Amino acid sequence: MTFSTDSGFPLGSRYVAVANGSSYAYCSDAGLPSGTSDRTICAWVKTSSTANDQIFVSYGTASSGQAAQLYISSTGYVGVSGSGSGYGYATSSSAVNNGSWHHVGFTLSSSGTLATIYVDGAAVGSGSMTAWNTTLGGTLRLGEYFGGGSYYF
Repeated sequence: MTFSTDSGFPLGSRYVAVANGSSYAYCSDAGLPSGTSDRTICAWVKTSSTANDQIFVSYGTASSGQAAQLYISSTGYVGVSGSGSGYGYATSSSAVNNGSWHHVGFTLSSSGTLATIYVDGAAVGSGSMTAWNTTLGGTLRLGEYFGGGSYYF
């Protein structure tokens, strides 16, 4: 992951992290929402890729229901999911892989059962989740799957 300026960035010419599809960054997940607490996770993204799912924010452990991740699917839709099968997911109603900057994010209700996806300030999808109970694993991953490995942004 490198840092450069992008004059097309909506907040002016700022330094932005540039992922190349095979890099990522880590930092501590201390202080992030855990258990079933409310949370909002968001990011500015710009992509035109139709490669594998591209995960840009993830944290938690790889055990079922104990992680949270925000990603763009291989079809260009914004998605949110927990770890393991049966813990639900939600996707946006339109694709964002058009080469333009988008502010994307999701909120999770306090019961950990309803996720709402936002793109450029508008709610564009939601989904029921089997109660997430996020366990902090020590690492917030930017550009990588919470279990490590592929799906780089």
